[in-house]
Amino acid sequence: MLTSDHLEGYLGLLRIRQAAWRRDAIITGGLFLVSALVIFASGLLGAIDGRSAYLVLGVVMAMGFGFLSAWVRLEIVKALMELADTLQRATDEGTG
Repeated sequence: MLTSDHLEGYLGLLRIRQAAWRRDAIITGGLFLVSALVIFASGLLGAIDGRSAYLVLGVVMAMGFGFLSAWVRLEIVKALMELADTLQRATDEGTG
């Protein structure tokens, strides 16, 4: 059975992971947004054509998938924090 101290330590670890994944999501999301806007503007100006368009589109899509991955991991950490918090409250109520 998990004690309240173990759950408190795990919550601390999850808070660190949440901050890291939030930072990663902000950075990759910002890069994805800026690159998508640059590609859109370049496409309107006709600066990108032919094979280079496929290469650039692949890079932008990779950034988009990276952002989605970081966002999903952030949501997983949030759910784990809620679970650990609920377990900690249940443990405290059961012993106190």
